Amino acid sequence: MTRRSFGSVVWRNDRQAFYVMFTHEGRRIQRLIGDSRVEAERVMQDVRRRVQLGSSLSALLNEVFGDVTGHQLTFRDAAPLYLEYAEARKRTSTFRNDVSRLRGLLRAPWATKPLAVVSVADLTAWASRRMTGKRRVSGATVNRDLNLVSALYRWAIGMGYVESNPARSVVRASEKGRARTMWLTVSECSALLAAASEAFRPLLICFLHAGLRRGELLALEWRSVDLDRGVVVIEPESAKSGVARDIPLTSVLAAELQGLAATSPVGGHTPVFRRSGGIPWSAGALRHWLDKTLEAAEEEIPEYRRSQVSLHVLRHTFASHLAQQGVPFHEIAHLLGHSSTYVTARYAHLAPEAGRDAIARLEDRFGDHGSSRVQEAAIIQWPLASTGGVPLAYPRLPALCATAS
Repeated sequence: MTRRSFGSVVWRNDRQAFYVMFTHEGRRIQRLIGDSRVEAERVMQDVRRRVQLGSSLSALLNEVFGDVTGHQLTFRDAAPLYLEYAEARKRTSTFRNDVSRLRGLLRAPWATKPLAVVSVADLTAWASRRMTGKRRVSGATVNRDLNLVSALYRWAIGMGYVESNPARSVVRASEKGRARTMWLTVSECSALLAAASEAFRPLLICFLHAGLRRGELLALEWRSVDLDRGVVVIEPESAKSGVARDIPLTSVLAAELQGLAATSPVGGHTPVFRRSGGIPWSAGALRHWLDKTLEAAEEEIPEYRRSQVSLHVLRHTFASHLAQQGVPFHEIAHLLGHSSTYVTARYAHLAPEAGRDAIARLEDRFGDHGSSRVQEAAIIQWPLASTGGVPLAYPRLPALCATAS
């Protein structure tokens, strides 16, 4: 470290870069320079000269570092700068989710305040209102939002815009009780599909018959659809776990994809799901059309149930019906792209016969005569369209398939 009476040039091992640090107008400022000590010393000299000439802090930061707002940088101003930094460092699906989530965060009352003056109290009050207001969201959603706010503050600290991260001190909402996840019944699936528009119905079928995450569905391209093998491939850059997986197609979903392939350009990086004019679907458009479809199904789905339905509930519906069909958790975990069966265990309550079946097998093993009569559980197998009669290794969803016809 090179000490100066006014400030200093510091090498940070965690960033592998030189920073200039100085105090002006009562504020401690640090700025990332790069891997050149010579450049850092030059910038430090320029800062010192401007301070001696009476330059204000905001003018100094603007003239030396190109920071228009200086220490007055707001969350709204910082968001595009953070996204520029994050785009090359996050998976495509994660980055898209962050972009969508940030749009909502920019409407927060504290988003127009300078980053340095946003307080723990501001964030705590906002989080509480989101969970109790008219359009309340779950504690899990608020926690994810706070995590993104915290990530932006970590970036801002590294860039020297702020010195602390208020989001770290906000107490997160409890997520206990998430094991019993909301899911749609067969009749509710039928009502939803019947009420859906012709353009939105294929996406609903994909959610219900493949269990994709929203980001995975939006990122799905024709290069990842193999109708001959009867599978869609979730590419590693789209998967939350970063691991690719194959999802076998139900006959209904295969037919929908064949219909889309016959009426729109396919191949390469072309998105599978596009709106009129070839415009790709967005997260906002998906939410909008799900809400409209739920409104159209108000006679079949009661309001207290409709208010709980989100795009992710459609994924839970896929997994819940598999669990009820007796599909082993490790197979459900693979289809959902879970990194472990710990997350998948939230569906355990939907398979109440699992323990009874295990004991029955043990009883067969140690019967009166000591004979081994372990019976393999019956697995429903059926050929899928365009698969050459290759059966799947997990039970189909007969009721859900029927609702989409």
